[in-house]
Amino acid sequence: MHKCIVFTDLVEGEGIQANQFLIVHNGEGMLLDPGGNLTYKNLLAEMASYFLPAHLDYVFASHEDPDIVASA
Repeated sequence: MHKCIVFTDLVEGEGIQANQFLIVHNGEGMLLDPGGNLTYKNLLAEMASYFLPAHLDYVFASHEDPDIVASA
């Protein structure tokens, strides 16, 4: 099974969120642009509905801005 999921509503209020993407393949995953500190808790919870966080094999950051990679 292969899925690509986009998360667009992880931050409440006025915080900045880039779009986080999760690629899932056979119960394992890759997270693209994990986001900043405001996304961490909600992203981890959402990701856990697809596979255990321990099965996250790769994290890809498109660039080094804090709103893209601070939660990593």
